Amino acid sequence: MSSEPAYQDHVDAVDAYLDEEPEYGGYEHHLDRGDERWDAPWWKGWLVVLALIVIYLLWTGTIYFLEPGIR
Repeated sequence: MSSEPAYQDHVDAVDAYLDEEPEYGGYEHHLDRGDERWDAPWWKGWLVVLALIVIYLLWTGTIYFLEPGIR
């Protein structure tokens, strides 16, 4: 008993599946993509650092002036 017809049916089904046009519009899509996370202006990072410094100085100054034993 040969399983050749069943095997050939499977091969034909796979070939038909691979020949179909994908739903996303074609094979021009690939795994490379532009990563927009790094496209932000360079000053945004420095703005965050500056904000952290200001918060730190405000907090430290508040503690310094409210605690009489520190001065």
